[in-house]
Amino acid sequence: MRGRTTYVAVVAGSLALALVAAGCSSGNPGESGNSTYVPTFQIGEPQHLLPTNVNESEGNQVLSALFAPLVDFDEKAKPFEVAAESITSTDNKVWTVKLKAGWTFHNGEPVNADSYINAWNYAAYGPNAQIGTNFFERIQGYADLQSADGKATPKATKLTGLKKVDDLTFQVTLSAPFAVFESVLGYNVFYPLPAAAFATCSRPSAS
Repeated sequence: MRGRTTYVAVVAGSLALALVAAGCSSGNPGESGNSTYVPTFQIGEPQHLLPTNVNESEGNQVLSALFAPLVDFDEKAKPFEVAAESITSTDNKVWTVKLKAGWTFHNGEPVNADSYINAWNYAAYGPNAQIGTNFFERIQGYADLQSADGKATPKATKLTGLKKVDDLTFQVTLSAPFAVFESVLGYNVFYPLPAAAFATCSRPSAS
């Protein structure tokens, strides 16, 4: 994490560093002669590190150490903004997400509206077969990104319900009003991705 960044590492070295920095120790820093204290953290092997393709505990533990969510939750399960400056709606159908300025990915890329729009479009596009794709079905245009038999090419590659307003603001239009949409944005599938993440992804490419 550099300054105000979202916690995504795009190389294995950054992942290892994050795990060490966030971990627990098997030793006692107060023991005599133990002048070097290296915290360690040990979990099972994550199945994936792409946020929209993770639904198991090990992967979620790693992602929570690498990313900052749009919102997190307090002790009463009430959402509060983290990477988002504000998330507002007047009708529970059209939501405006304004991001905090100054956040960057670990590779130095700025976190902006495109970081979310590209990541969500990739996740929602049926042929990409992401485990978390169903989280996006409330967003307008989701059905057109799916194929009826799982083989045909979908009608579209991008959600019509996602609209960039400016570099730090984007609008999300749902297919129907959903009052707790802000809370849903706390799930790991809604993390952003840097443009570098699409270097090995075939469809849809980052805009």
